[in-house]
Amino acid sequence: MPVGPERASVARLAIIGEHNLSYSSPSGRRLRRLDVSLLLACLLASPNAGAQPAAADPAPTGLTFDRAIALALERSPQVQSQSAALRRAEAELLGSRVFPFNPVIEASQARRDDGQEQTQDREVGISQEVEIAGQRGKRIAAASGSLDAMRLRVSRARQELTASVGEAFVLALQARELGELARFEQEIVRSLAEFEQRRLDAGAGTLLDLNLERAAEGRAQRQVELAIPAETAARATVAERIGLSPADLPRLEGELPEPWPSAAPLPALEARALNQRQDLAALNTEIEAAAARLRLEQSLAAPNLVLGVATGREADREDLDTVLAGLTIPLFNRNQGGIATARANQESAAADLALATLALRSEVATAASRYQATTRALAVFRETVAGTLDENLELVQKSFASGKLRASEVLVFRREFVASRRELIEAAADAWLAKITLDLATGDTQLPAPAPDSTPSTPPETSR
Repeated sequence: MPVGPERASVARLAIIGEHNLSYSSPSGRRLRRLDVSLLLACLLASPNAGAQPAAADPAPTGLTFDRAIALALERSPQVQSQSAALRRAEAELLGSRVFPFNPVIEASQARRDDGQEQTQDREVGISQEVEIAGQRGKRIAAASGSLDAMRLRVSRARQELTASVGEAFVLALQARELGELARFEQEIVRSLAEFEQRRLDAGAGTLLDLNLERAAEGRAQRQVELAIPAETAARATVAERIGLSPADLPRLEGELPEPWPSAAPLPALEARALNQRQDLAALNTEIEAAAARLRLEQSLAAPNLVLGVATGREADREDLDTVLAGLTIPLFNRNQGGIATARANQESAAADLALATLALRSEVATAASRYQATTRALAVFRETVAGTLDENLELVQKSFASGKLRASEVLVFRREFVASRRELIEAAADAWLAKITLDLATGDTQLPAPAPDSTPSTPPETSR
């Protein structure tokens, strides 16, 4: 397995630490250099450089990136609300398929009295009002368009939920790594303070150096205390977006990826977004549904046909069969309000599409710019910081071995290294967050597979 620059430097320092070197203190006492070199190796090591590989867990209980998204899509109240909205649209389509008017059954009875004889007239009839302007087909078309638009919006909302959970997961990983870094730095300064105390007891150190180390230990303790609520809050956000209690949230599995591919040119990203953004497709479908709704409302102004048959007996002596036919007269109500509302909805849908298209272009441009900036910053940061760490460690070791650096000065260098590591963690998280935002802007956000057990350790395959 290739050894990275940080691991190689730590290995060299450990080897150097095996030599039993010594130096004379100003008071004439001699201190073994072995402890000093080993401490230096610890101080300059990366937090993960000396970590032992964990034993394989046959049944991992951690929460991976994809599994967190899958749980959110199953349990989130937002998904339940979307499902209810979809069922309402399906119910509207179901209602549009049935005839709007039920048959009417009528019965009548009349008594005749001509002064000499009393007789009765009886009649039973049934009538049905029928739409003759194709309203049923137009009603189905409008409801089908609304259902298609709702399905697209639900699919887009699931993408947005995926991105939201992904962002929370990334921030939780960042908080976890920053917490580990803070605890590692605390161990460093504690060890260095103990070392300075031993030097002072041996007459080789100064009280000033010891006080500096104690002050650094206090600052490190503060960073650890601040990291605990930050990680707790990040985990609680993940739990809330998944639909779990923070107490039930498993430990998070995964690491912050460091390399990312370059983004496509902006025109290609815009074309991709215009072609596959489901919210934009939903607006187009809603325009078509609004046009169908307008045609329906206009057809409702047409008269309906009323057909009926009746049978009866007149004067208790003659049977009478009757056929009825009639038209409703749209004299007062010509559906003026429904037509005006449908036309306004159609115009509003067209305006919403225009606004959404402009917002989409701006969103894609902003997301692409952020992604390019963060990925370039991450690449440069790794090249200038991580890439020169090997050289810096060697220079510090030589200077410390030759007596040009005191332990307190080594702490200053270590603080710079820890700060660089902290910024590298933040840069890796920023790049991942920018990738999530860009995928959402272009419509490339993919929902997890049915069995999402892998962590997103390879950015191009897991994020697209």
